[in-house]
Amino acid sequence: MIWKKKKSGGEDQSPARSWRQIEQSAQRQIVTVLARKRRIYSLLRFAGISLGLVVLIFAAGYGTYLFNTRSRNVRFVLPGEPLREIVFRSDGVLTREWLSGEFPLDPDTSLMELDIFDLKTRLESSGQIRDATVTRRFPDRLEVRIEERVPILRARVGEADGETREVLISNRGVVYTGSGYAMTRIARLPYLGGVRFVRNASGIRPLEGIDTISRLLSAARARFPEIYATWKVVSCEEFSGDTSAPNASILVKSTRVKEIVFAPERFDEQLFQLDRVLEYSADRRIEVLKRVDLSLGEQVAVQYFSDPLSVNIPKTLRY
Repeated sequence: MIWKKKKSGGEDQSPARSWRQIEQSAQRQIVTVLARKRRIYSLLRFAGISLGLVVLIFAAGYGTYLFNTRSRNVRFVLPGEPLREIVFRSDGVLTREWLSGEFPLDPDTSLMELDIFDLKTRLESSGQIRDATVTRRFPDRLEVRIEERVPILRARVGEADGETREVLISNRGVVYTGSGYAMTRIARLPYLGGVRFVRNASGIRPLEGIDTISRLLSAARARFPEIYATWKVVSCEEFSGDTSAPNASILVKSTRVKEIVFAPERFDEQLFQLDRVLEYSADRRIEVLKRVDLSLGEQVAVQYFSDPLSVNIPKTLRY
C-alpha cells in the first residue's frame, strides 16, 4: 500500500529544509578586540587634534591681543647702545674699583662692541683669579663674576734689575702678585723656601708638590692653630713633590722649634706627636727646641739645646 503525503496550502511539509531558511542568531559583522581598540584610538586621536587646534587658535588670538594692547611698552635693543653699568661680584677680596683700575673700559664702547672673551682671558691671566665669567645683560649692563685663588704661602723672587718682590702661592702652586689683601692676613702666611722659580711666557711656572704642603698647613691650622701660628718658613729642599721618593721630607722652621721634619704623609699623626713634644717641653720650662724629627715612623727624635744661650751641645731624646 502506498501512502502519499498531503500538501497543505501548496507548501512542502518535508522535514528537510535549506540552510538559507534557518534563522541567524549572530550578527553579520563580528566585532573583534583589535577592531574595538582601533576605533578607540581613532576617537582619541580625533579628540587630541581637535583640542590642539582649539589651543592654537586661542593662543594666536591671545597673542594678537597682547601685541595690540602692550606694544607701546616694548623696548627694542639697539646694537649701538653704550655701556652704562658694570656689576662685579667676587668670592674673595677684589672689588669693582680694582676692576676699573686694572681693566678700564671706554665709556663710549657699546655693549655689543665689547669683547667679553678677551676680557675673560685677561682677567684669568692675572694669576689671582682662578675663573672669570663675563656676561652681557641687555640693554646696557655688563656682569663680571670671579673666583679667586686662596694664598697659603708667600715667597720672595728676584727681578731682572736685581730687586726682589714678594709673591703669593696658592694651594695648587700658582705664583702670583696679590692685590687687595689685608697686611695682617699676609703676615700670618709662612714663607716658602728651598724651591727654584722658573719663568715662562705668562710669568712664573706653577710649583710642583704644593698640594702636599697645602694638606700639611691645612691640618695644622685646623687642629693645632697655636702651633701653626709659630711657623715662619716651610722648606722644600728635601721634597721635590714626589711623596714616594726615598728620604723625602718637609722642613718647617718656627719660633718654638728651629727645625721640624715631617714625612710627606700621615700629617695628623705627626702633628699630634709634635703637640705632645711641645707640651712635654713646656712642662719642663723648655721653650725653644733645636730639632724635632717626625719622619721616623713611630719614633720621634728630639734635640734640645743644652743651654738656652748655647747651641753647640745638643741632647737627643727619643719617644
